[in-house]
Amino acid sequence: MLTDEMTRLRSSILAMRNVRGAMMNELEQSNKARKRAVSDLCRHFHHARVSMARRAKAERIAGLQNLKRVVCAHRQALRSDLNGARQIWAGRSA
Repeated sequence: MLTDEMTRLRSSILAMRNVRGAMMNELEQSNKARKRAVSDLCRHFHHARVSMARRAKAERIAGLQNLKRVVCAHRQALRSDLNGARQIWAGRSA
């Protein structure tokens, strides 16, 4: 009777130890998978941020180039208007 109880207790302890070992292995595997997922997500964020920064820079440069063209056109128009006004004041026809 006592030996049967000891055998049952030993079997129960071994079963619990095996369950605990399997649980620890499962936790370790899920932790590795989570680390890979987080690493992939961070890599994705990095690439997205870099491409967004490149696009934003290209848009800023394009906007500045457009602004330069518009300002140049306005300066040309102003120069032409001033030249026409000078000619009229000088008595010459435009």
